Amino acid sequence: MRVPMQSPSGRVGRLLLVPGTLGPPLTRAAFLDAEARAHPSMYESGGGEREGYHFRRIPPGLYTLLAVRDARARPVEVHVEELWVPEPGTVTHELRPRWQRGPDSLPTE
Repeated sequence: MRVPMQSPSGRVGRLLLVPGTLGPPLTRAAFLDAEARAHPSMYESGGGEREGYHFRRIPPGLYTLLAVRDARARPVEVHVEELWVPEPGTVTHELRPRWQRGPDSLPTE
């Protein structure tokens, strides 16, 4: 699965793909729980259409995309949306974040 990034205002510092339905994580503990259940991603920079996140070997099903604008911000801004993956390797999803308030703080990488 490929999730390309869009406009500079949509910049994403971290992106998680979590199985099932997930509401906005309003606490640090809720975010850490989502992060623990998330599929690993690879970020590709290269500009243009290649820039974005890639998830490999994702089984079909319902997922929640959880984007974090800047993990160092206080409070953190998040974007949450549901995504259906019909079969492995078939989805390219254009992420257009609509930022909302998330946890007061997150661990930074």
